Amino acid sequence: MHTSTTLHTRPSWFLLAIVLLALLAAGHIDQLAHYHDFADQQPWLGLPNGKDVWSNLGLLIIGIWALLDLRRSHTPFTGRISLYVLASAIALTGLGSGYYHLQPNDFTLIWDRLPISLICAGLLGMVFQYTHQRSDAWVLSAAVLLAIVGVGYWHVSGDLRLYLGLQVFTILALPLWLWQARAPRHITHALLWAITFYVASKITEALDAHIFSASAHLISGHTLKHLFATAAMLCVCVALREIATPAPSANGVRCLNRKFG
Repeated sequence: MHTSTTLHTRPSWFLLAIVLLALLAAGHIDQLAHYHDFADQQPWLGLPNGKDVWSNLGLLIIGIWALLDLRRSHTPFTGRISLYVLASAIALTGLGSGYYHLQPNDFTLIWDRLPISLICAGLLGMVFQYTHQRSDAWVLSAAVLLAIVGVGYWHVSGDLRLYLGLQVFTILALPLWLWQARAPRHITHALLWAITFYVASKITEALDAHIFSASAHLISGHTLKHLFATAAMLCVCVALREIATPAPSANGVRCLNRKFG
């Protein structure tokens, strides 16, 4: 990765402006009617809506593994708050989504959507610092605040724009920053695969009932969504591990990047 100069943030502000204008133009985005009526409501392994509950276990395991791996790496904590937010949010998404699917309603959905938004915040902070070679403090703080406000705003008003806007910006900003920084191929590929699996999860979510019917009630689209999301977070954790434990610098000091370690 080219690190001789820090990257300009102008393209990021331009992208943010485009996303905001698109959200304004879209107007109020309502949650789908009958959102909580999932195709597979059969008990499985002792739990109601069992497959939609148990299919979140992978996220919990990956998040805990990432947290333990960060602790074992013994690299300095300074500048790694985004990594801890990201790993914690992955584990909490597994818990929150499992809790929601035990009894789907708007209140339990809060604990599903909030950690998903915090994953976006952690990703933005981590990749921004890595690619721009500057502190992630303001990016992470703004993204965490937007994650909380976006979910709260949806719960109060029914408008999903802020919640969805953070996800859209994350999906577009990560490839932009990786391209700007000419990031190493293995990190770029890991994060691009994560985005690909995320898109696949949204497609299978939309085809929930169709997939359930086509599979002779073996698996639903929403269960597949969780499995694709797990694959996405596994790819994210591969990138996280590479960013958290880089090769020693010229003076032998291990650091996250050129300025912060």
